[in-house]
Amino acid sequence: MFFTHLNDFFEMLNHPSVELDEWYLADFIEQNVDVLQSHQAFDILVQFVSYLLQHDYGDFEYEIRTIIAALKRQADTNEIFWTEVQQNQFNHYFQAA
Repeated sequence: MFFTHLNDFFEMLNHPSVELDEWYLADFIEQNVDVLQSHQAFDILVQFVSYLLQHDYGDFEYEIRTIIAALKRQADTNEIFWTEVQQNQFNHYFQAA
């Protein structure tokens, strides 16, 4: 469900006729991250990098990093959610974009 809403969110951002207010990202986080239990947020974090690498969302680095930060906050854990390889792939993904 989260990733469906994430796809819809990025499609909305890509649509030229959509006018966004300054709360567009806060609204997404409130409706899709803040409602998660901590274990759900952590499970999504674990899947997030692999998911991003399969999609072309390079234009949305700010939004993606902000959503990851919100998921980490909601997961409320210090547990590492990605491997070093995934972290390097994620960083390379945005350097190439």
